[in-house]
Amino acid sequence: MSRVAPTFTAVARLVTHLCTSRRDLPVWLQVPSLPALVTLQNRRVSSMLREVLGELREHVIGDTVGQWLVSERERLVAARRRKDESDDDDDDDVDNTSKSYCGRPGCKPYWHEHR
Repeated sequence: MSRVAPTFTAVARLVTHLCTSRRDLPVWLQVPSLPALVTLQNRRVSSMLREVLGELREHVIGDTVGQWLVSERERLVAARRRKDESDDDDDDDVDNTSKSYCGRPGCKPYWHEHR
């Protein structure tokens, strides 16, 4: 992971959380098994590696994690590109009231976070 992490600097940062059991995890971060890899966006899990890493053979783990990291980087770069393009397309004559960035019906039509 440390080898791949520098390739994420434009879209994400690598954060590790060492825990010995699922009880040590924050309440908002529930994973089916440990070790686990998750992507967080706006303090929510947006993606999770579904492989049970503890059951994989050692030589397969590196390939599995590497492939997941590459696909996550591509997904995050594409999401950033879409966001940048939508920011560039802001027109005054376009009705943005029906568009909700958070996905909640009737919520704010501009970028925001719920706490």
